Amino acid sequence: MKIHPIQKKYFVDHAVAELITLISEAGSHARLPSETELAKQMNVSRPIIREALQGLKLTGLITSNKKDGTKISEPSVKKTLAHLLLFHKAQSKRWHQIGELRYALELGMLDIVLERMTAEEITIMEQYAEELNSAASLKKIIELEIKFHQCYYSGSHSTILQELSELLMEFFNDCLSSKLIGKKMRALLQSRQEKGEHLLFARALKSRNREAAHTLLKRHLLHYLDKY
Repeated sequence: MKIHPIQKKYFVDHAVAELITLISEAGSHARLPSETELAKQMNVSRPIIREALQGLKLTGLITSNKKDGTKISEPSVKKTLAHLLLFHKAQSKRWHQIGELRYALELGMLDIVLERMTAEEITIMEQYAEELNSAASLKKIIELEIKFHQCYYSGSHSTILQELSELLMEFFNDCLSSKLIGKKMRALLQSRQEKGEHLLFARALKSRNREAAHTLLKRHLLHYLDKY
């Protein structure tokens, strides 16, 4: 495969783009050329190549050690997104954007869930919702809230969506613990408990009432989005 030289003024960004093209064509477990060879073919310095490779390591696309050199990793959506979410979690101003991601995903997957979720899975959601209505402690409310939404993702029967739910619910839990927004979210959770919104949504899924389910879920997620 031919690697195209890049102009020095573009530096690391274009080196990363060229490396991603190389990775996509070479496939999993292939070994990349050495830093020296990559720098020569791209017409840039080794420090630029080293920085580009380091960025790709952080996303989980490649691994490296002295014995095997730099190799392409097995594709993992969960691992790559985990690195990206970790970066966003470190910057509270980006939390709203992750909240928007959750909003888009959960509303967007509703039709898939309505089609695939089994009666047994919906019954489990109802049980979580009923427990939520009677939960006495905030800790228990948070625990059941997360289980309820993970059950919703599981109902899609999509491995990638289920992996995403683990990452997003971990982030959601971190938000609740945050001094910046945790207090507002905790108050919202307690008001939700009083209204029984989770049980209403589970019953809308059970009756396969798309309009009611969409309305309830949208309202539920928009209220959270306001608190990020």
